[in-house]
Amino acid sequence: MAGVHEGKHQQAFAITYLLLRLAARRAWRRSGKMLEDWPIGQFTAGVTPWFASIRVDGPARYWLWAAGLAIDLWATLSSSASKRRADAEAHRSDRAGRSLNLTLAQVDPVHLGERLGLFTLIVLGESVVQLVDVASDADWDRTLELSGLAGFLLLVAIWQLSLVHGYGGVPNLRESVLPPRLVLFLHCVTNGTLTALAAGLGAAMEHRHGQLPAGGRWVLCASLSVYFVIAVAAAIVPGPAAQAPVAWGRLLGRLLPPLALSLAIGLFGGGLPTAVVVWLLVAAAGWSLLGHIARPMRAGLPDDV
Repeated sequence: MAGVHEGKHQQAFAITYLLLRLAARRAWRRSGKMLEDWPIGQFTAGVTPWFASIRVDGPARYWLWAAGLAIDLWATLSSSASKRRADAEAHRSDRAGRSLNLTLAQVDPVHLGERLGLFTLIVLGESVVQLVDVASDADWDRTLELSGLAGFLLLVAIWQLSLVHGYGGVPNLRESVLPPRLVLFLHCVTNGTLTALAAGLGAAMEHRHGQLPAGGRWVLCASLSVYFVIAVAAAIVPGPAAQAPVAWGRLLGRLLPPLALSLAIGLFGGGLPTAVVVWLLVAAAGWSLLGHIARPMRAGLPDDV
């Protein structure tokens, strides 16, 4: 990772991103299909700030990247399936008598969940790399063992919540209860929090013999708190009409205590040893997972929360 913050590497990253987006757009155009549930596969306005960032240095480059991602996010959330169908019909009318005749392509929910889950698994794997990377350069002692074990157990609990008791890497989400574009949005936010959590775990391993700095503690606790908020939001999404209603008492009892604990550690845990902070977060994630273990999944879906 040496030199990753140098300008030439950032330029290479931006150019690669541009080429991949344009290649994807070209592939969809040649196929004669319009993807109904993922407009940014063909909507390329979001690449304009990335193109401008090639000739920009310093923090402005990151702001341009953020602007490009914001445009893509707006396109994803604002483009409904009905609007995409209308666009496809308009293209058919405009190109009447020509070789191109657009048809709508839809996302397969099973395949989407598997692909998004695989991406989440890669993010969790990078979190494990953070732990191993710090441990590989350190002298082994009891503090290192306890801190490393706590970090690993925290990631295992999140793996269970996201991939075994969730959909597309989103905890508590059930298949086909949200449009794919909203699933993609939740997936993006969830994996952003997991990336921040990985950074927090790396900082915790580096400061394992003392107290975690306030910034590192807040990154760790705030990212896990956002994760639990997503878990609550995904759990209350209405399912099929035949599904049992949300059991609010059990839902709140399983998800609110971990959220409260992680926030409390962020606010008042400044005097706690780093290992204690991580183990308390393990307890928070374990409490959230306990309800799933007590009530196994039925019919291939998460239990009726």
